[in-house]
This record gives sequence, structure tokens and C-alpha cells, in this order.
Amino acid sequence: MEKLYGYNKAMSTRFSGQGALATMTRSSLASDVELEAALPESVDWRKRDNILTPVKSQGACGSCWAVAATEAIESNIAIETGKLLSLSPQGLTSCVSNPRRCGGDGGCQGATSEMAFNHTMRHGIAEIWQYPYVSGVT
Repeated sequence: MEKLYGYNKAMSTRFSGQGALATMTRSSLASDVELEAALPESVDWRKRDNILTPVKSQGACGSCWAVAATEAIESNIAIETGKLLSLSPQGLTSCVSNPRRCGGDGGCQGATSEMAFNHTMRHGIAEIWQYPYVSGVT
């Protein structure tokens, strides 16, 4: 717990701590929430219609953090709404600052998906037709 308190002092975008389910056994959790019967053993999202966009190429750019975040957001929107959008990793690559240099210096030099998610929650995200991907293209 001391380690978690240390994280909380240093971080402003998240809070670390022990959740309410941490002390429950698997069997008590399953009986309380009936998870064992409700969840399938596995899910292959590739076999579901309109959940995944085609894999995007980051080219010669270290924007994996932006591409991964964009594809995760696209799929979450599709699962929730049934509408599959193709979103712009370029908007994140161009606009997300990385002052702590966590994962790199930002843009094609790298950042983290957490930064991409935080930026998207604050500012939204464009569709790829509005802001095409040009980073890493020679």
C-alpha cells in the first residue's frame, strides 16, 4: 500500500489503490455476480461484423501509441453503438504533448496510449477522412 500512496502523490491523471473486489475469492465473486455462467470462455472479435477497422500502418513513425489507442476507441464505439468509425491517429500524433517524456518525446518519437485517451476525452478525436495519416510516410 505504501507503494500505491507514493504513486498517488506523483500522478495527477490517475489514482492507484486497492479496489473493493481485491479481497474477494474467485468463488465468492462468481456467486455474487454470477460471472462464471455469463461470460464466454473466449471472444474472437475478428469474427464479429463491424467491430474492427482494418489494421492501420504507422509507417516509419513511432506512433504505435496513437494507432493502438485509436483502434481501441474505434472498437469500443462500435461495440457500444453499432457504428464503426475510422478515426485519426494523426490527430493524436500531431497534438498530444508528452512533457514527461514517458515512452518518448511525443509524436513519432513515442508516447503512451494513456496520454492519447486523456487527450481524446478532453478534446475529442477526428475521423481519418478529416485528418489523414501522414506521419511516417516518405
